[in-house]
Amino acid sequence: MKKLALLLIVAVFASCTSVYFEVPQPKGGEIQNQIPKEIQGTWIKKFDTCYIFAKGYTDVNTSLDSAGKVTGVKRNTQFLSDSMLINKAGKYYVVNFLGDDGNGWQVVIIEKKENGEMAWYYPAAAPFFGSSSTLIVKKVVRSKKKKTFTNKSLLKVEGEHIDKVFYSGQFTMDDIKKVTIPENMVRLLKTDGTFIDDTGK
Repeated sequence: MKKLALLLIVAVFASCTSVYFEVPQPKGGEIQNQIPKEIQGTWIKKFDTCYIFAKGYTDVNTSLDSAGKVTGVKRNTQFLSDSMLINKAGKYYVVNFLGDDGNGWQVVIIEKKENGEMAWYYPAAAPFFGSSSTLIVKKVVRSKKKKTFTNKSLLKVEGEHIDKVFYSGQFTMDDIKKVTIPENMVRLLKTDGTFIDDTGK
């Protein structure tokens, strides 16, 4: 999850489920040589900044102490490459990240809304892609009372947490529409040049 953690997408959700794919997504997506101008820009959240440019993105994150004094600044930049791809799918853009943990690809779905705002989604809310006809669940990693086990069920079970879901195949446009829901929105880039995280909480 290294690259997504740099984006502060998954990392802001301490209890989120990580969703992995064997191949980049989605089915029929048009690969982009650079990030389209319509989703480029600069956004600010208090002391943090999000830059999206033609060849990648940069997150600048500032740490503060209890008195509000700056204690550190981290600048994380990721460029389009063999391990970071962006595909266009209708009105959506699907950013694919290949982590260095050997688990496969993760995705962030970007939607440019009619009001000019830009929403980022990570498919961490159940049932994930459970209704997809083009994806196959390969493995589900669950935990209960600090014990970890695996199966292929996406059903919620009281007392258990779904930690990871692994899929083979590619999801479709219809699947995208089902997961771009408020529960999965992790960042909102606003038209006034600001952004907010944790939007799905």
